Amino acid sequence: MEFLKYNDFKYHENTLVSAYVINYVKDVKEKENQINNLYLDNWATVDSLKFDVRKQEQEFLALSRKYVKSKEPFKRRVGVRILFSYTSSDYLVDVFEIIDSLKDEKEYYVNMAVAWLCCELMIKSRDAFLNYLDHHNLNDFTLRKTVSKCQDSFRVSDKDKKMLKTFLK
Repeated sequence: MEFLKYNDFKYHENTLVSAYVINYVKDVKEKENQINNLYLDNWATVDSLKFDVRKQEQEFLALSRKYVKSKEPFKRRVGVRILFSYTSSDYLVDVFEIIDSLKDEKEYYVNMAVAWLCCELMIKSRDAFLNYLDHHNLNDFTLRKTVSKCQDSFRVSDKDKKMLKTFLK
Protein backbone atom coordinates (compact mmCIF):
# COMPACT_ATOMS: atom_id res chain seq x y z
CA MET A 1 0.00 0.00 0.00
CA GLU A 2 2.99 2.30 0.52
CA PHE A 3 3.66 2.12 -3.23
CA LEU A 4 0.28 3.76 -3.90
CA LYS A 5 1.30 6.83 -1.89
CA TYR A 6 4.33 7.54 -4.05
CA ASN A 7 3.29 6.51 -7.54
CA ASP A 8 3.31 9.44 -9.95
CA PHE A 9 1.81 7.38 -12.81
CA LYS A 10 4.59 8.55 -15.08
CA TYR A 11 4.92 5.07 -16.57
CA HIS A 12 2.14 2.73 -17.63
CA GLU A 13 3.85 -0.16 -15.82
CA ASN A 14 3.66 1.73 -12.52
CA THR A 15 -0.01 2.40 -13.11
CA LEU A 16 -0.61 -1.32 -13.69
CA VAL A 17 1.29 -2.24 -10.54
CA SER A 18 -0.92 0.23 -8.67
CA ALA A 19 -4.02 -1.48 -10.09
CA TYR A 20 -2.67 -4.87 -9.00
CA VAL A 21 -2.06 -3.54 -5.49
CA ILE A 22 -5.58 -2.07 -5.39
CA ASN A 23 -6.90 -5.55 -6.17
CA TYR A 24 -5.87 -6.60 -2.66
CA VAL A 25 -8.05 -3.91 -1.06
CA LYS A 26 -11.22 -5.59 0.20
CA ASP A 27 -13.15 -2.70 1.74
CA VAL A 28 -15.34 -1.07 -0.90
CA LYS A 29 -14.85 2.50 0.38
CA GLU A 30 -11.08 2.16 0.51
CA LYS A 31 -11.08 0.51 -2.92
CA GLU A 32 -13.12 3.42 -4.29
CA ASN A 33 -10.68 5.92 -2.78
CA GLN A 34 -7.74 4.13 -4.37
CA ILE A 35 -9.46 3.81 -7.76
CA ASN A 36 -10.28 7.51 -7.66
CA ASN A 37 -6.56 8.21 -7.23
CA LEU A 38 -5.58 5.82 -10.03
CA TYR A 39 -4.68 7.24 -13.43
CA LEU A 40 -7.41 5.79 -15.65
CA ASP A 41 -6.68 6.57 -19.28
CA ASN A 42 -6.95 3.21 -21.03
CA TRP A 43 -8.84 -0.07 -21.06
CA ALA A 44 -5.85 -2.15 -19.91
CA THR A 45 -5.59 -0.38 -16.57
CA VAL A 46 -9.34 -0.67 -15.98
CA ASP A 47 -9.40 -4.34 -16.94
CA SER A 48 -6.56 -5.05 -14.51
CA LEU A 49 -8.87 -4.20 -11.63
CA LYS A 50 -10.62 -7.09 -9.87
CA PHE A 51 -13.63 -6.94 -7.59
CA ASP A 52 -14.37 -9.44 -4.85
CA VAL A 53 -17.93 -8.41 -4.08
CA ARG A 54 -18.69 -11.14 -1.54
CA LYS A 55 -20.05 -9.74 1.72
CA GLN A 56 -20.39 -6.29 0.09
CA GLU A 57 -22.71 -6.97 -2.85
CA GLN A 58 -24.96 -3.94 -2.32
CA GLU A 59 -22.01 -1.60 -1.76
CA PHE A 60 -20.27 -2.68 -4.96
CA LEU A 61 -23.53 -2.37 -6.94
CA ALA A 62 -23.86 1.18 -5.59
CA LEU A 63 -20.28 1.87 -6.66
CA SER A 64 -21.02 0.50 -10.13
CA ARG A 65 -24.08 2.76 -10.41
CA LYS A 66 -21.98 5.73 -9.31
CA TYR A 67 -19.18 5.04 -11.78
CA VAL A 68 -21.43 4.47 -14.81
CA LYS A 69 -22.72 8.03 -14.27
CA SER A 70 -19.20 9.50 -14.29
CA LYS A 71 -18.16 12.03 -16.93
CA GLU A 72 -14.94 10.05 -17.36
CA PRO A 73 -15.30 7.16 -19.84
CA PHE A 74 -12.79 4.88 -18.15
CA LYS A 75 -14.54 5.32 -14.80
CA ARG A 76 -17.75 4.30 -16.56
CA ARG A 77 -15.85 1.24 -17.79
CA VAL A 78 -14.87 0.50 -14.17
CA GLY A 79 -18.58 0.60 -13.33
CA VAL A 80 -19.25 -2.00 -16.01
CA ARG A 81 -16.26 -4.13 -14.96
CA ILE A 82 -17.62 -4.37 -11.42
CA LEU A 83 -20.71 -6.06 -12.87
CA PHE A 84 -18.63 -9.01 -14.10
CA SER A 85 -18.76 -10.24 -10.50
CA TYR A 86 -22.55 -10.55 -10.79
CA THR A 87 -22.96 -12.58 -14.00
CA SER A 88 -24.42 -15.60 -12.22
CA SER A 89 -25.96 -14.09 -9.12
CA ASP A 90 -29.19 -13.01 -7.52
CA TYR A 91 -28.50 -9.46 -8.68
CA LEU A 92 -29.11 -9.89 -12.40
CA VAL A 93 -32.07 -7.50 -12.33
CA ASP A 94 -29.68 -4.84 -11.01
CA VAL A 95 -27.08 -5.72 -13.63
CA PHE A 96 -29.60 -5.38 -16.46
CA GLU A 97 -30.87 -2.10 -15.03
CA ILE A 98 -27.34 -0.67 -14.92
CA ILE A 99 -26.62 -1.89 -18.46
CA ASP A 100 -29.83 -0.24 -19.67
CA SER A 101 -28.73 3.05 -18.11
CA LEU A 102 -25.90 3.09 -20.68
CA LYS A 103 -28.20 2.98 -23.72
CA ASP A 104 -27.02 6.41 -24.90
CA GLU A 105 -23.34 5.66 -24.35
CA LYS A 106 -21.08 6.94 -27.14
CA GLU A 107 -17.64 5.90 -25.91
CA TYR A 108 -16.22 2.87 -27.69
CA TYR A 109 -14.42 1.38 -24.68
CA VAL A 110 -17.51 1.59 -22.48
CA ASN A 111 -19.74 0.00 -25.11
CA MET A 112 -17.18 -2.76 -25.69
CA ALA A 113 -17.12 -3.52 -21.96
CA VAL A 114 -20.92 -3.77 -21.96
CA ALA A 115 -20.80 -6.12 -24.97
CA TRP A 116 -18.19 -8.28 -23.26
CA LEU A 117 -20.32 -8.33 -20.10
CA CYS A 118 -23.38 -9.33 -22.13
CA CYS A 119 -21.45 -12.20 -23.68
CA GLU A 120 -20.48 -13.38 -20.19
CA LEU A 121 -24.12 -13.09 -19.12
CA MET A 122 -25.13 -15.22 -22.10
CA ILE A 123 -22.63 -17.85 -21.01
CA LYS A 124 -23.25 -17.83 -17.26
CA SER A 125 -26.94 -16.86 -17.04
CA ARG A 126 -28.26 -17.80 -20.46
CA ASP A 127 -32.00 -17.89 -19.76
CA ALA A 128 -32.02 -14.63 -17.79
CA PHE A 129 -29.96 -12.93 -20.48
CA LEU A 130 -32.20 -14.14 -23.31
CA ASN A 131 -35.21 -12.88 -21.36
CA TYR A 132 -33.45 -9.54 -21.00
CA LEU A 133 -32.79 -9.40 -24.76
CA ASP A 134 -36.53 -9.57 -25.39
CA HIS A 135 -36.90 -6.05 -23.90
CA HIS A 136 -33.36 -4.64 -23.70
CA ASN A 137 -32.26 -1.03 -24.11
CA LEU A 138 -28.85 -1.77 -25.59
CA ASN A 139 -27.75 0.64 -28.27
CA ASP A 140 -27.32 -0.84 -31.75
CA PHE A 141 -23.50 -0.85 -31.61
CA THR A 142 -23.44 -2.69 -28.28
CA LEU A 143 -26.04 -5.24 -29.38
CA ARG A 144 -24.06 -5.97 -32.55
CA LYS A 145 -20.81 -6.31 -30.59
CA THR A 146 -22.54 -8.57 -28.06
CA VAL A 147 -23.69 -10.90 -30.81
CA SER A 148 -20.23 -10.75 -32.40
CA LYS A 149 -18.52 -11.64 -29.12
CA CYS A 150 -20.93 -14.54 -28.64
CA GLN A 151 -20.21 -15.70 -32.21
CA ASP A 152 -16.50 -15.78 -31.38
CA SER A 153 -16.94 -17.66 -28.11
CA PHE A 154 -16.37 -21.39 -27.80
CA ARG A 155 -18.62 -21.29 -24.73
CA VAL A 156 -21.75 -20.39 -26.72
CA SER A 157 -23.41 -23.23 -28.61
CA ASP A 158 -23.84 -23.10 -32.39
CA LYS A 159 -27.60 -23.20 -31.89
CA ASP A 160 -27.47 -20.17 -29.60
CA LYS A 161 -25.14 -18.32 -31.97
CA LYS A 162 -27.66 -18.74 -34.76
CA MET A 163 -30.55 -17.69 -32.51
CA LEU A 164 -28.71 -14.57 -31.29
CA LYS A 165 -28.45 -13.28 -34.86
CA THR A 166 -32.25 -12.97 -34.90
CA PHE A 167 -31.96 -10.09 -32.40
CA LEU A 168 -30.13 -7.98 -34.99
CA LYS A 169 -32.29 -5.67 -37.08
